[in-house]
Amino acid sequence: MIRSVTADRPKFRGVQFKDGMSVVLASRTPLSADLDSRNGLGKSTLLDIIHFCLGSKKNGTLGKPQLDDWTFTMKFDVDQKPYTVSRNTANISTVRVSGDFSGWPVVPDEDGTIKVSEWNNVLGSLLFGLKINRQKYRPTFRSLVSYMARRDGQAGGYQNPFGHHSKQMNWDKIINSAYLLGMDWESVVKLQLVRDRKKNLAQIKREIKAGLVAGFAADVGRLEAKKAILEEQINAEKTELEKFQVHKQYDTLQAKSDNITQTLHEMANENATDKKYLKLYEAAGRNETDADPGKIRAIYQDAGLVFPDSVVRQVDDILEFHRQVVRNRKEFVESEIRRLGESIRDRKARIKKASDDRSKILQTLESHGALEELVLLRDRHTENVAMLEQIKNQLENTRKFEAGESEIKIETERIYQEIRLDYTDRRAPRNVIRTFNEYSMRLYESPGTLSIQPHNTGYKMGTDIERSGSHGIENMKVFCYDLSLARLWSRRPYHPGFLIHDSTIYDKVDERQVAHALQLAKSESISHRFQYICMLNSDAVPRDDFDSDFDFDAHVVMTLTDDSDDGGLLGMRF
Repeated sequence: MIRSVTADRPKFRGVQFKDGMSVVLASRTPLSADLDSRNGLGKSTLLDIIHFCLGSKKNGTLGKPQLDDWTFTMKFDVDQKPYTVSRNTANISTVRVSGDFSGWPVVPDEDGTIKVSEWNNVLGSLLFGLKINRQKYRPTFRSLVSYMARRDGQAGGYQNPFGHHSKQMNWDKIINSAYLLGMDWESVVKLQLVRDRKKNLAQIKREIKAGLVAGFAADVGRLEAKKAILEEQINAEKTELEKFQVHKQYDTLQAKSDNITQTLHEMANENATDKKYLKLYEAAGRNETDADPGKIRAIYQDAGLVFPDSVVRQVDDILEFHRQVVRNRKEFVESEIRRLGESIRDRKARIKKASDDRSKILQTLESHGALEELVLLRDRHTENVAMLEQIKNQLENTRKFEAGESEIKIETERIYQEIRLDYTDRRAPRNVIRTFNEYSMRLYESPGTLSIQPHNTGYKMGTDIERSGSHGIENMKVFCYDLSLARLWSRRPYHPGFLIHDSTIYDKVDERQVAHALQLAKSESISHRFQYICMLNSDAVPRDDFDSDFDFDAHVVMTLTDDSDDGGLLGMRF
């Protein structure tokens, strides 16, 4: 419960709040100039100061240079214990607190100084029973208190009962609303974490298809076929390696085999040449004949020539010479035939021996291998094994990825069922639903509906008041919802103890409904012992519609005017 708000500047108009309902009224006087406006009197600034003392950022007017190095002080009670907090606009990282610190999750320094982040943890514990929690998704004090002290309409604070800011994330709305309504907010956190996983998997899936992520298979069927081929190849290589024998003189034997092959080629060529000569000599031997002297004489006689005895003797000598030449040539040919035959036979013998030697060497080489060959075989085998392992990993990752998608569906359904069962057993949501219905009937004499149902996001929540043609109906949905929350939390051992509305909530609302709302807020705040603070413009006060026993002015704790520079909250204009 907030007791007072002051500042260290003499012109600041400090405000003292009451139990029950307190109204800060902005009044435009007849003396004010046409350009003067109640929008700058300080209603929203007062709300910003309260939030600033409760650990918010330096928002709105507080961020202007004219308010640099101002210290604002707020006095408030928690569980009937008084506390005072002061915070300076030039040193926003800490606050100074006084009061009873027993039971606090974080204790201030000796001079009462505490970091703003720790101050928020303390307030979360004291006002909402929050435990210090570092997880990504969780209810936070700053978000929860923003439902109990909504900011002005420009930030969207009055557009949706279940949200306090136009830029608030949907998960934050659901988790914090679930906490405030007394529902299973932890399962909503689980759902959000599962949705994060689903989102990450979807992103990875897109990147896999685009070829941006290693270790996954875009085409499982093709990879399975490649895996089968590699496995068969690796098995064959393994068998070959097991049988492989390395000969110590493999390279020497290989060189010797090559030399023998070269020699065999040379001897085969030599034999071919000798065989050609042999055929020529054999043919020459068969065609060689001696000269016949009778034939010579017959030839000359046919010619009519008669040789004398001396000439006859000379011819005989020539014939003898010719016969000697023939004999010599025959002897040479026969000698060459014998030589060539012997050479050919000798080479054949040597060719056979060389061929046998080479055959033995080749047999040895076939049953053994070179070290280099073994190394190459092993390297190829190792590469294939590594490639197979990579393919297996890709397939395994892909299967796990696909299994992860299935697990997400199963996990989502399991959590959803938990939420449904838990919601059935909870009393707090039903109490709020009945209270909202009651309040809407008090305002419009017709029942309104607060709907809460389990959903795949956690909960789906909505409000409805059947009042066709009524102005400001959306604002009154927020009013009824907030008042229902304040009543619900007033029954708990820890609660903020206040509900604050800016004048925005009454904009464009029918005067009769404004009157009903203010009277309802007054009676409920007193009955359930919480504080209702509201800011109003004087011309929005429906004085003619109040019940006769309702004294509106008795609840006005401050009137801000625009008739002078010091009529506003800050005591100055800028």
